[in-house]
Formats: sequence, C-alpha cells, structure tokens
Amino acid sequence: MHLLYRQFFILITIVSINCKALEIEIFFESGIKIESQNIFLKKVSNISNKKDLEFFIKDESWIKDYSIRYIPFSSQAFIYITNREPIFVLNNEFFVDEDLKFFPYDYSKIDIHSVYGPVTRLDNVKTLIEFFKKIESSAIEIYYNHTSGWEVATNKYKVKFGKKLTEEKLNMLNDTINYLYDKRKVPDMIDLRYKDGVAINYGK
Repeated sequence: MHLLYRQFFILITIVSINCKALEIEIFFESGIKIESQNIFLKKVSNISNKKDLEFFIKDESWIKDYSIRYIPFSSQAFIYITNREPIFVLNNEFFVDEDLKFFPYDYSKIDIHSVYGPVTRLDNVKTLIEFFKKIESSAIEIYYNHTSGWEVATNKYKVKFGKKLTEEKLNMLNDTINYLYDKRKVPDMIDLRYKDGVAINYGK
C-alpha cells in the first residue's frame, strides 16, 4: 500500500491509495482531524471492487456526506468526504457533533470538551458549550447527575447550576463573571443553585 498525502490551506487533504484492483484518490474536505480517518485509510487499501467500496464507506458513522466518481473504462475512483466534526465526547464512548449525532470515540488526541453522566438533554450540553466558548479558550468538562444536576469545570473554576439549566441562570453567570473580571478576582466555585442569588467561593 502506498499513501500520498497532499494538504492545502483550505483544509482539504488529498490521499492517493493503490488498492488491490482500484486506484483511489480521497479528498477529505475538512482535513484529517480524528483517528478514525487514519484507520479508514488503512482499511480502504484492502478493498478490491466498487461494490465493497461503497458498502465500506456507508458503514463509517463519522462520515457526514460523501460522493464517489469513477473514471469510465479505468480502475480510478475519486472519493469526496465531509466528516462529522465532534464538539464533545460523551462518557469517553462517543463523539457528538454539531447536529447532536453520535459516532464512536476513537481516542483522538484533540482538544475537545468532555461530558460525563446519564445525559439525555444534549441540547443543554450544546447550550453550555456555546456559552463557555465565549469566555474560555480551553476545553471544559461538563458533569450531570440526577442528584445535583449540572456542573461545569473550567481550568480556573467550577460552576454549579443545579438540576435546571435556565436562561436566567446563564445571564446571572455572565453578570457574575463580568463583575469578577472587573474586580480581578478568580473564584474557586460559582454556585447558581440558590433562589436568593449567587454564592461565590474563593477557596483558601
């Protein structure tokens, strides 16, 4: 097997593969970002016919969209792939993308948000990620359990939301963070579970 990589600044990666009976050129329209793509490249080199090639591609859950173009009267095939781009990892088992679609977590070494617990409200996870993306540059960890509810851990502090995640709590958190920034203070924990206001713990 011979792999030839060519990468462009618009994040399209082109890989040429000589298979048993096919000459395949693969265009990754978002570049190569997760380990599943590298595994795919190793496996596709063993495919020897067009029918198996199409079945193989359809079985890859990390592929969001694809098209195949065959050159008539030749063994050449061009595959154009748009991969799903994960926004978080759920319980170290699944990647979840912007459309809240699941596909297997492959332990790719990428900076990505992590979510833990019996989570059913994935829309809440997405809301938290979008909120913290505006104020934190690094990945966050989100925890949920039926007893204490939602909790977010950044690399600086923790935030406890309780069982209900509301717009009111997010607005309160935003105001609290702006206040702390103005005062040049970094808390250990921000607790939004109380009806009377926000509890701030600065640690020891």
